[in-house]
Amino acid sequence: MNRRIRIGIFIFIFCITFSLMGCSTNNASKEESPAKENITTNEDISTSDLDLDKYTKSIQDIFGENIEYRGKDSVKGSSDEFLLFYADSVEGLDSLTYKLNVRTGTVTDGTSGMPLCNILVVSPNLNNLDIDSYKASVEKIVSPLIIDKGYTINGLFDAFLGFIGDGNIEYQVYKNDVPYVIQVEPFMQEVTEFGEVVTDVSDSENAEENSNQLGQDEEQTLEGLLDDGFTIIEEQSFWVDMNSWGKVRFVSGYFMNNKTPELHFYIVSSNLVVLATLPDSYPNTHELESVQAVSFKDMNGDGEKDIIITGNYNTWDATNTVASVTTKASVYFYSWESFIQLPWYNDLLNDSGNNTSIAAIVKEGDKILQQIQTPNATSKEEENEIDRLASLICNGKLLDAGDLGYADLSASLVVFFNSSTYSEVYITSLVGDYLAEDTVRTVSGDKALKVKSEKFDSLLVDIIGDVISYNYIESGGGTIWSFISSYAVLDAKFTVNKYVKGITLNDQGNLRSSLSSLSTNWSELRDEIQIVIKDKGFKSDDYSVDLTEDELEEMVDLRLRLDNNIKSLTKLAANDEKAKILVDVVNDKLEISMN
Repeated sequence: MNRRIRIGIFIFIFCITFSLMGCSTNNASKEESPAKENITTNEDISTSDLDLDKYTKSIQDIFGENIEYRGKDSVKGSSDEFLLFYADSVEGLDSLTYKLNVRTGTVTDGTSGMPLCNILVVSPNLNNLDIDSYKASVEKIVSPLIIDKGYTINGLFDAFLGFIGDGNIEYQVYKNDVPYVIQVEPFMQEVTEFGEVVTDVSDSENAEENSNQLGQDEEQTLEGLLDDGFTIIEEQSFWVDMNSWGKVRFVSGYFMNNKTPELHFYIVSSNLVVLATLPDSYPNTHELESVQAVSFKDMNGDGEKDIIITGNYNTWDATNTVASVTTKASVYFYSWESFIQLPWYNDLLNDSGNNTSIAAIVKEGDKILQQIQTPNATSKEEENEIDRLASLICNGKLLDAGDLGYADLSASLVVFFNSSTYSEVYITSLVGDYLAEDTVRTVSGDKALKVKSEKFDSLLVDIIGDVISYNYIESGGGTIWSFISSYAVLDAKFTVNKYVKGITLNDQGNLRSSLSSLSTNWSELRDEIQIVIKDKGFKSDDYSVDLTEDELEEMVDLRLRLDNNIKSLTKLAANDEKAKILVDVVNDKLEISMN
């Protein structure tokens, strides 16, 4: 069967989620996938004799005790039967939904279709992973299946076409340089081929260009690192029993760069394959000169060993000369065979002064953990815990950093909680409130700037809200848009805060160019919206959504609001070079909407 390459709406959702979350985890290297015969089915679900209480209990054990069965559902293009589960929603938010495939036992996110876990087979639970760890875990399962079938891919994420919603993930792969579309069910380890891809001339040219780059990346090995000039620091390298890996070696060492050693840390298996690379600490401000101590302790109470490293860090002056040497501690939180670094957490440890020994660091880390978590907390108490987490993240250094990377909210929730769409929306609103309060304090003595910043803030929030609403309607809705909207609005709050403080030093280009781009981007999106209104829906060869009367009315109002607000933004920003960063935020959201 021939099929044309299709890029569904889920690709847009998947990509925009990556761009907004900005997690600082490091993917684990590929390992051999468990053999299919090792997957054991506990039982089959009979559609004629559903034990709903039993399945509800299984879902609650994984996703939370407030999740309830809501009825049967279906997935377009699938003959399988599905059970729908979700919790009662918080006012103002959609509830996160889950679909259980009755035939396979695979549970998917009800909005994106991402496969999360399986209640019938022995398989990994991908539900509580951050996005980078999710990608790494799926790659570890899926890549060997694709290769075993004789296909090649130029990177699994590049091959990704979309989540089907029934537990399958669709990819474009190659066999003998010919593109094919396949679907992979990661938990059941099933690969279904849908035939050769039909492409136009331009697609064929791109496929030919890419075919020269096909094939899997080779595994990184310790021997390969040594061949590349890596030198092991034996006294700071250890064999350790490390969580799901078992016995592995923590390897400290360095590469020489312009006669200066650059330190790196790896987790290496017994057969010398690199399983994980630890991310850099303080990459923009300090350089690690030497290691003082390494230890493996559970720092966040999840029962898994994390890594603590203390060392001497250099800072540099304008002449590229070492200005100071400081002792700092870094904690690398283990998360599904990868590691997360939280800049704000490391700063709390080091600013306390209790960072000169492993014992002192562990004690200080326990104090931080007690400030966040309540022993044996119920789900109802989690909101208070998130309040406390946000209060630790929201400090002067966050304002000085001026970006979401320092806060790393998504990764912070993964480290200290079972992250969910609601918790991410909630914590972004808390950080947004903190930024808004700081903005008010900053402009308190300047009435003109106060009035102008309030107008900018209102315009940015309204424009971004309408752009998100447009995409919400186009995609058919879903809770993920609450998540995307919360990060987009928080980005706007950060930018307004920078604006009132005059923090535009890293900005490139000029205001005139940004305003010109704004005019072009809005003109293109306005034309697109007009076509949607005329067609009473989104119509294309690849995707089609019919609008209800209410949605059509909202689309007309949305176009008018956007037109008025963008005109107001253009007028307000004119002749104010500092406002370029505000215009650029809107441009970013408009460009994402049109891609």
